[in-house]
Amino acid sequence: MSNERRSENRNLRCIPASIQGQEDGDDDEHVAIVHDASAHGVTLYTREPHAIGERLQLQLHTDVHSSGLPASGMVVHCERLDLERSDVWSWQLGMELDTSLAPYEAAIEALTAKQRANGLLPN
Repeated sequence: MSNERRSENRNLRCIPASIQGQEDGDDDEHVAIVHDASAHGVTLYTREPHAIGERLQLQLHTDVHSSGLPASGMVVHCERLDLERSDVWSWQLGMELDTSLAPYEAAIEALTAKQRANGLLPN
């Protein structure tokens, strides 16, 4: 997703997530990872492509004791990653969220701080 289409700055994240389709009775959950996020958008790495315009339900897993923080939105970008970058995650999705992630900021920041302290994210 190009920066020209973004209305907010994105912050590097590494948030485990699950994805579930909202259309056509799609009950299958898929694993994903949030690569970056702003208050109203996320970039995800996934194992499966999703159609532009497809509505998805996300669960953001910021705590091992949590069933996930809910978020929903629409796919605005889907790109197959280069083979060098796609050993696990084959697709990059951009999503515009229906509601802000601001209420989850404390949980997201706590996870990010733990990841930085353990060397998983740059300082």
